[in-house]
Amino acid sequence: GATAMVLAAVYLIRLAIASGLLTPGRQIALAVMGALVLIGLGLSLRRASREYASMLPAGGIVILFASIYGAHMYYQIISAPVAAVAVVLTCFGALWLGRLFESQLYALFAVLGSYSAPFLLPGLRNSITDLVVYYSAWSVLFCVYSVWIGQRRVSLLAAYMALLGFEAIWRLGAGGEWVSVFVFQTAQLIIFAVATVVYSVRRNEPMDQGTALAHLPVLLIFYFLQYSLLQAHMPAMAPWVMLASAAVVLLCY
Repeated sequence: GATAMVLAAVYLIRLAIASGLLTPGRQIALAVMGALVLIGLGLSLRRASREYASMLPAGGIVILFASIYGAHMYYQIISAPVAAVAVVLTCFGALWLGRLFESQLYALFAVLGSYSAPFLLPGLRNSITDLVVYYSAWSVLFCVYSVWIGQRRVSLLAAYMALLGFEAIWRLGAGGEWVSVFVFQTAQLIIFAVATVVYSVRRNEPMDQGTALAHLPVLLIFYFLQYSLLQAHMPAMAPWVMLASAAVVLLCY
């Protein structure tokens, strides 16, 4: 139902654009109003039907993300800093709704929206150092949130998005500053390793075989990316650094 409502809103806007009735500013304003209406309806229906009501704000969050990216990328109505702040606020709103409705769907939306922002907002990737800080801050936040709500999927998805997203942006930017990339990769290993251990201890849920296997692909991605980086710039040290990383992971396990 929420999906059909989103599609209907998109089609209505498309018709209004084709007829010239909606200027870009009005299009974005209506989209944001529609998203807020969906969120408001979900909150008002929360006590009557939590499962159904939770889908409405989820659709509203998606529309908000689309409105922000559309306003910046296609219409240039808002600047990159304003769009970045709007993305951050939307992510925090999604996390709050996820906690309120006890649904991890919102957290997954927030993960996708936050880590994909540098691809859609060029201003966020002007400096590799700024990108390291941006991605690392989100990684810490989602790890804390994952422990708080008791869902490993949130931190696991964040780990995939952080490693692959950062690597893609760095490669698209023609490389360079490999030391910053090495620092970022090492920081991600530490952040997510600590989060995994803290989760198991704080929630009294030791990592079983199935959970360990779920974390294996992201570890393999980390080892592949970091080893290839070191092999290109510090070939003599690459095996030793990777052995040290493996020892840290084994100790955490």
